[in-house]
Amino acid sequence: MSKTWNLTLTATDTDPETKVEGVSQHDAIGILRGLMHGPHSAEYAYVEAVRRTVGTDHHEASLAA
Repeated sequence: MSKTWNLTLTATDTDPETKVEGVSQHDAIGILRGLMHGPHSAEYAYVEAVRRTVGTDHHEASLAA
């Protein structure tokens, strides 16, 4: 059984707070790495993907970047 995560990305100057539920462990790791490495890193693509996905589709979905 794989774990799922519920994440809340806090608001920034350019993005609103984003809540995402049921994120796979793989995607959660990618999001957290993106946040640690910052917007100029390749890993940040996961953070951008979650904001796009949640902003347009409130269903749980793969966030593979």
